[in-house]
Amino acid sequence: MEYLSLNDFELTADNELFADAVKDLVIGAIDESDFADLLYAQYAAEQDNKP
Repeated sequence: MEYLSLNDFELTADNELFADAVKDLVIGAIDESDFADLLYAQYAAEQDNKP
């Protein structure tokens, strides 16, 4: 997954672990709350890496 825009949050990282999380959400291995936590964690990590 290269690009995801959700409200005012943008994720642009290419991340295999994130792709696995999407798959886990689809097959029901994680719930929407866990997935939302992963989205926010990825967004926060990208913000920490900005100059």
